[in-house]
Amino acid sequence: MKKTKGIWLIGVLCWAVTSVQAQDVGDWYYKATIGGNIATLSGDDGVNSKLGWSSNIEVGFQVSKLFAPSVGVMGQMLGYKDKVLDENMRLSYLNIPLLANFYITPWLAVKVGGQMGFLIRARMDGRNYKKYFNNIDFSIPIGISFEPVIGKDGALVIDFRYQLGLTDVNKTGIESCKNRAFILTVGYKMF
Repeated sequence: MKKTKGIWLIGVLCWAVTSVQAQDVGDWYYKATIGGNIATLSGDDGVNSKLGWSSNIEVGFQVSKLFAPSVGVMGQMLGYKDKVLDENMRLSYLNIPLLANFYITPWLAVKVGGQMGFLIRARMDGRNYKKYFNNIDFSIPIGISFEPVIGKDGALVIDFRYQLGLTDVNKTGIESCKNRAFILTVGYKMF
């Protein structure tokens, strides 16, 4: 059984490496991804992490074989699970990530950048809590994406990011609370 899994893994890696063709320098590309996240707030002992969703549309420009800046629009449900109330606080954001993508290989990129988020909704147990949270959230997304080419005009995208919040999202609390999230999305890159 282990031998079969090993052969399968080697076959997938060989396919990914041999089917890759580098995107041409000077080309624009477009990505659309959807997936989920595990989010929480730092600095608050009364919360646990919760599951949420993420979707992203991104446009980028291949400056060189190794570098491509990009800008996107990301819808995201962050938040936390309150330990005392046993309820989920759902914080819905519209984020604008500006990323620097560094290509280690034509199909593997490391990314880092800045992101500004706009709070759309804050709800717990059907009630609106938006007035208790800051409307703007700045964060640093750090991640890696696997982008094997499928066809001549596109690539599969598997994107993993960690979102490090910089802004205290809590307007009324004594403790400083910042968004944190692990994000995994899957999608398509067209060039």
